[in-house]
Amino acid sequence: MRKLRLFLDANVLVDALARDVFCTLDRQGAIDVRWSSEVIVELRRTLIDRLELPSAKVDRLLDTLHRAFPFAQVPDFERRIESLELPDEDDRHVLAAALCGECDLLVTSNLRDFPVTSIPDDDLLAVSIDEALMYCLRADRQAVLSSIQTQVGRLTRPPVSIEEFLERLVKRAPEGGLLVGAALDVGPYPRMLQDSIDAESGGSPQATVREIEEPLEVRGYVGRVAPWGVAVLLDERWPNRDRRRR
Repeated sequence: MRKLRLFLDANVLVDALARDVFCTLDRQGAIDVRWSSEVIVELRRTLIDRLELPSAKVDRLLDTLHRAFPFAQVPDFERRIESLELPDEDDRHVLAAALCGECDLLVTSNLRDFPVTSIPDDDLLAVSIDEALMYCLRADRQAVLSSIQTQVGRLTRPPVSIEEFLERLVKRAPEGGLLVGAALDVGPYPRMLQDSIDAESGGSPQATVREIEEPLEVRGYVGRVAPWGVAVLLDERWPNRDRRRR
């Protein structure tokens, strides 16, 4: 069966935690990630020029991404660029690559730049990090939960608790992070989910939780930080973007 295919915009790849979430899901066989040579160029420029990270460190990260995900880069997307219309013409290469890569989701922090009326393929959706995580949960919730556990297990320098990780995740993916926390029965997240559902509908949260609350296989993973993930911690240095639903 074809796996969910995500095209990651540069403003998603630049976020170390978001990058680690989706790349780890790919490595576990749950999804396929895609990007383009132009996205990688933009990523490198942002990390060096805007975030002032050492170029040697950035180049090591990009080399690791290339070696870990050799099929992620979409080829020959340039032919589609001229036929596309977007509010900002400089974003056309992103949409062109997502279309040529036959992706299901274009994950971006700039949804306003990809209005639904400008996407010619009904099978492609432009979504936020939060919405992408929700789609991944629907496609394979067990893989998402296991992936989160794997990521937390890798964070050893310094150690990061599941509570700390979820706090960071919720900043990027409020709804998806809440569902993950509730499914893992971590701290206040089950109660927060119930309060959220009660506030919206007055209904019971049991059905919602039951869809994602399955026994979690805890893998005895011992290792170091994933080199494509939080090796370059950005966190508060990357400005938050407003979440927008179409």
